[in-house]
Amino acid sequence: MECCILASVCSYPINCKYQLIFTVPLVTIFTKFDAQIIQEYGKLDDLGVIDDKWAQARINAEKVYKEVYVSKVQETAHPPKGCVVLEGENNTCF
Repeated sequence: MECCILASVCSYPINCKYQLIFTVPLVTIFTKFDAQIIQEYGKLDDLGVIDDKWAQARINAEKVYKEVYVSKVQETAHPPKGCVVLEGENNTCF
């Protein structure tokens, strides 16, 4: 679904007879996904191998992302056309 934006085509909206309606696709950007993985890592009991614990933390973080965050955004009056997850912002690549 797209959000409709009402824009006036003249400088005085009170006297304006013409209005332009256009749609703008919304995209939601979720930042700090790395932090969600770390938070889920801290909730896990000792699984033995550290790599297995990180893999499970990622799975849990993706589940929380979909079930908590995306579901709430999709329930809004004008849900976004797409959602993007950003991670790896702490990498020092210039």
